[in-house]
Amino acid sequence: MKAGRLLTTLGLASTLAISAPVFGTEARAQDRVAGTADPTATVYVANNHSLDIRVYAVSGGRRERLGNITSFNSRTFTLPKWFLNTGHDFRLVAYPIGARTSVATHELYAYPGDVVEWQVRHNLRLSSVFVYRAAG
Repeated sequence: MKAGRLLTTLGLASTLAISAPVFGTEARAQDRVAGTADPTATVYVANNHSLDIRVYAVSGGRRERLGNITSFNSRTFTLPKWFLNTGHDFRLVAYPIGARTSVATHELYAYPGDVVEWQVRHNLRLSSVFVYRAAG
C-alpha cells in the first residue's frame, strides 16, 4: 500500500515538474501578445505632507502594506500582482504617522505596465492620483 502511494506521488510530482515550464512560457507569450513585457504595475507616491506616511493598497477587505515614506520625499513601490487584471477596483490609503487622519484615493484600476502616481499633499483633501501607461 505504501509503495503504491509513493509511486502515485512520484508520478504526480514528475508531471508537475514537466508541465511547469510550459505554463510559464505560455504566460510570457501572452504578455508579449498583449504588449506588456512587465507583468507588474508601479506605484509612485510623493509625500508632500509634514509627517511621515504609511501607504497601503486596499481591495475587497484585503489590505497590503506598501511601505513608509518620510516627509517631503517620494518612493516607488510595486503593486502586488493580485491587484492586477482582477476586474476589481482598489484604493491607496495613506496614514500620516502621529496624526488621527488618513487619506484615500478614489477607486482605481491598474493593469500590467501601468504607473499609479499619487501626490499626497499637506492638506490631505488636495491630494491627487493619476493612472497611466508607462512609456516604452
